[in-house]
Amino acid sequence: MRHPVAYLLGDIYRRLGWRAPLLVLAMALNGITEGLGLALLLPLLSGLASGGTGGGTGTGTGFLARFAGAALDAFGLPHDFSHLLALALVAFLVQNAAAVSEGWLSAQYRSRYIARWREDLFHAMMQARWRFFLSRKTGQLTNVLLDETARLGGAFYCLAQIAAGAIFIAIYVVLALLASWEVALGTAVFGAVMGLCVQPLMRFSRGLGEKLMRENEALHVSANEFMAGARLIKAAAAEDRAGGLFTAAVSRIYRLQRVTLFHPFLVRAVYEGCAMVALCASLWVGVVQYGINPAAVLVTVYLFIRIYLRLSHVQQYVQSLHSTYAPSAVPARETLEAATTEDESADRGDVPAFAAAAGVGVRARGVTVRYGNAAALHGLSLDVPPGAMVGIAGPSGSGKSTLADCILGLVAPDEGVIEIDGRPLSTLSLNAWRRHVGYVAQDTFLFNATIAENIRWGNPAASDAEIEEAARQAHADGFIRALPRGYDTEVGDRGMRLSGGERQRIGLARALVGQARLLVIDEATSALDSESEQAVMKAILAMGGRITIIIIAHRLSTLREADLLCLLERGRIVEQGTWQELSRPGTRFFDFWKIQSEEHQTLSSP
Repeated sequence: MRHPVAYLLGDIYRRLGWRAPLLVLAMALNGITEGLGLALLLPLLSGLASGGTGGGTGTGTGFLARFAGAALDAFGLPHDFSHLLALALVAFLVQNAAAVSEGWLSAQYRSRYIARWREDLFHAMMQARWRFFLSRKTGQLTNVLLDETARLGGAFYCLAQIAAGAIFIAIYVVLALLASWEVALGTAVFGAVMGLCVQPLMRFSRGLGEKLMRENEALHVSANEFMAGARLIKAAAAEDRAGGLFTAAVSRIYRLQRVTLFHPFLVRAVYEGCAMVALCASLWVGVVQYGINPAAVLVTVYLFIRIYLRLSHVQQYVQSLHSTYAPSAVPARETLEAATTEDESADRGDVPAFAAAAGVGVRARGVTVRYGNAAALHGLSLDVPPGAMVGIAGPSGSGKSTLADCILGLVAPDEGVIEIDGRPLSTLSLNAWRRHVGYVAQDTFLFNATIAENIRWGNPAASDAEIEEAARQAHADGFIRALPRGYDTEVGDRGMRLSGGERQRIGLARALVGQARLLVIDEATSALDSESEQAVMKAILAMGGRITIIIIAHRLSTLREADLLCLLERGRIVEQGTWQELSRPGTRFFDFWKIQSEEHQTLSSP
């Protein structure tokens, strides 16, 4: 696996294209214009150091003095202090404008880089197969999508500042060599030795960054879980336990973060302290030991002050890059690659063309599904005729929801095949197939939007009239119109402003607003009270014969009107038939029905 920094450099170019070289060019122009200003200003400093006040460009800086004279000649200006100072001022103003332009480009491209990452990650996640989500926690995915991409933007900024610093340092070094190559060479050698000495600090910084990244991800996951489980935490009086676990996670990050944040200041202090020692030593050796012109030494020392200040800033950015930002490239890249590998949109099959008859035929032939070493379905075979209502019953863990996932194309069988109107589902476009399937889960998810907007998720092109018709079919129109704002009522986070039965009926309306030929009801009434259950089932039964309906239920009473009942146990269909056939004594179905009836009577008794 490539080093995160090497990966980031290549990734920035892939995502920004020609914009990345343009930013580097802007940095180079910024450095060149600053160098030109220094080249014009330093002969003035040299003259002042030599005791001159109005002299021209001929003292003490060799090439730099000749360059300043040539610049004045190019504009037809006399070689005096005032004109040289004015020209230097103009050069610095131009450099200031170049710096602002570079800053704008850097901010724009950094924002674009973050946006591209977030868009690519989100689209890759949404196009991934369902098993991609089964193997990851929601908090982990959210952390990568939002937090790690923001840190990638920080990495972009650090790399930009490092590149800018490198360009400036190269220009300053050239100017220093032109002023006094002896002093410049000695100071540079000292700087190189100092750079090698701080390498252990840099390695320590990288280790801190990796630990901090892991702890931040764990904290993000815990925070998501605690917020989602706030109801349970309060109901169980477990606030102190949750607070203790959260505080422990925060404390681990605090201990790592305080060292991580302090570390750049330590490195900077080491650099600047050593730099002052190097500069003073260079000044003493150059003037006292070798008798170099004090003006040239002064100019060189001034340049190296700028160099070491810039170098300390670069070092800080390198430190932050390794400790805080670059490690984010690893989870972001791994998540993107994993989602891309699981891309189900790449499996483009034929668009299903259904017959004019109501509903579709669904057949499972020898379907086996394994999760690791455990099999959720064992050679299951089932035939659902077009327009039929089929009930699937069984205890928890019997494979009911896995069967629904196979029919939806969320899970691919390890063995066997799912057929839609006689055609293997694997040969069809999953996206096109799902547009013809209405799905209502046990816990209907509603977005924090209006009722109309939530129903429209079933068909983005649906008109207001179609939305209202779907709500009437779902027996939801009455309670919706009774709300203060009707279909424009905001449902709140996850639909918490509505009751469970109301949420389920809106979910049913959402499933019906599209071109549904198959309706899959997965435990949709198990958590409802009797009145809400009757309302939802009344809406479902009213559609019988018009579309194919598969009802998965733990509560057997909801399956009385089904054309066919199937009882699953341990991933196998152990019994199937009508309600009258299976509810007789001596069947496994009757045993389950008897147990549920006794439980219901016990709960209903005073």
